Amino acid sequence: METFFSKRKTRNSSSPDELRNSHLPRRQASSKKAVISNDIQHVAPTKARKRRNSEPPVVQPRPKRTIKAPERHDILLSQEERMLFQAIRNSEKLTSSVTNLENISDAPTYYPTEEEFQNPFRYLQKIQPEASRFGVCKIVPPASWSPPMCLDNSGFTFTTRTQRIDEVGQGKPFVFGDTQYNLKQYKQVADEFLQKWLTSHGMDPSTATPEMIEKEYWRIVETAPEPVEVLYGADVDTADSGSGFPQATMPGASKHRPALKNSPKYEHYLRHPWNLNSVPYAKESMLRFLGEEVSGVTRPWLYIGMLFSTFCWHNEDHHLYSINYLHEGAPKTWYGVPGEYATDFERMMRSSVMELFHERKGLLSELVTMLSPAVLKANKIPVCRMVQKAGEFAITFAQAYHGGFNQGFNIAEAVNIAPADWLPFGRAALDSYVSFKGQGRFPVFAHEKLVYHACERVNQLPLESQKLVYEELEAIRQIELKMYEDLKKQSMEVAANNALDPALALFLAQERHAIPWEIVPIKMMTTNDVTLNMDMTTSLGLTSRQRTGMANQGRMLKSEDDYQCSCCMRLCFFSALVCPEHNSIVCLAHATLLCNDKSKTGNVKCMCRKQLAFRFPLVHLGKVIDTAKAAYEREKINHSSRGVQ
Repeated sequence: METFFSKRKTRNSSSPDELRNSHLPRRQASSKKAVISNDIQHVAPTKARKRRNSEPPVVQPRPKRTIKAPERHDILLSQEERMLFQAIRNSEKLTSSVTNLENISDAPTYYPTEEEFQNPFRYLQKIQPEASRFGVCKIVPPASWSPPMCLDNSGFTFTTRTQRIDEVGQGKPFVFGDTQYNLKQYKQVADEFLQKWLTSHGMDPSTATPEMIEKEYWRIVETAPEPVEVLYGADVDTADSGSGFPQATMPGASKHRPALKNSPKYEHYLRHPWNLNSVPYAKESMLRFLGEEVSGVTRPWLYIGMLFSTFCWHNEDHHLYSINYLHEGAPKTWYGVPGEYATDFERMMRSSVMELFHERKGLLSELVTMLSPAVLKANKIPVCRMVQKAGEFAITFAQAYHGGFNQGFNIAEAVNIAPADWLPFGRAALDSYVSFKGQGRFPVFAHEKLVYHACERVNQLPLESQKLVYEELEAIRQIELKMYEDLKKQSMEVAANNALDPALALFLAQERHAIPWEIVPIKMMTTNDVTLNMDMTTSLGLTSRQRTGMANQGRMLKSEDDYQCSCCMRLCFFSALVCPEHNSIVCLAHATLLCNDKSKTGNVKCMCRKQLAFRFPLVHLGKVIDTAKAAYEREKINHSSRGVQ
């Protein structure tokens, strides 16, 4: 019988349009393999969906990375030495990790009442002080919770990544194939593998416990002498596949089973607050102020797994919260590290695979590295374990690292959320991305944009969120002020080369900064935004002719993505420095690196007229903050007069 992996075609390297993590040549497998039988008829490969290029200065949700292949660091002088090295490493890991799994504490499980379950954000706010100390927690819905499973078993197809489970502790990228599966076909492959693996390793599939499977998983990760390959359908965009929950809009809803669409149950769960398609846009969610849908953040992704398929250690983009719902199938085993220990966790991971981190600074963002929770615990890093069953929610908190594996065929769906208490974590995440310097993690939306629009409409938020929002915008304004001051100092030497228009000089005087740059207001796309921009130039005391001139000089932007710092990949929503001649863009913090690319300037110092692009004068930000603060104080008084806590 032809096995699935014996003649499967794979790519030597993945396209930038593929999923984000894996793009390196597949290591040639040993002749001894754990194989998956595949008697099913394959579906012809379909053309991959087209996505925008994520190269700077444009950024896309969940951007793809291009990472240099690391050199093999475990190649010794002889075959005997390699075998000795592997035997020592296996022995050490087996002793330190596998035998101590029973010492890992359990994550908390919560059982909300029917009333508590009506508002996800209020319930998370209630449990957050305790649950966030674990990094992850589980929420078991009330007995009345019974949403329909809307996915059609044959209504869509997806590609899978091949995971070498015996190599996930070594940070080696996964390989993506061209074969397309629908749910029915993938389930057949997954079920056959589970039956064969468990029975051949002394376990009865009908009675194997999560603890037994967990022990077998770590045995493979740490000591398996033979390659063990599984398939994982991760990061499946619900815009292509449809969501497991009811959906109101196309194209996802078009993939749902027709018999469900007009049923009362479908309509009920379409509007339910725990429907993952709507929870990012709840009243309490900061993500609704983005003004756009972000794939994998505000639009859910599906995760279709089989036995041992792994979601490696990571935390969420922008250090967001996440909600994962297991629609059906076998349990998931989770591990969590609280966000306050994220730095210690990262240090521990770097020390464990030091050579790989030296070559790939963004290794953790690639989601290809797994480390035993027993090793973390032995190094004084708090870690917990959680088994999520079908019909249950798994929550990960801000900045918390998490990872795990699947215990058999299952279908899960996940999305990000952002309560107001996440805001400082989101700002800190941008600072941490700077250290990657283009290797690994990039922002997928403009944090400043989200905070600014939330502060503009602060009266739409619950009272407890309003103060957190205007305080966050004030923190951002202070950062901008400091960058302006630093830019002023850095630019004194080139002041003579930049003659300023009188109108621009007046702008600088209003801002109390003598910055020797041409000032270019960033034009907005909508009529209202352009009017707002003109109103702000009016407040500077400019004549009508001067205002028109400034507006006409502005760079027309489709979004803040067009202003992305080429050094740190930050999305510059409020301000940026631009060299129009060489199409170079940096944030204010990297002013000295503008036009520092010799490949663009021909190894000659760039003397062209630089531009300081701005969206709003900083005095305007101060007014927005003051207005939001006043609205909060009024609302606070109203709440007190009504006796509302």
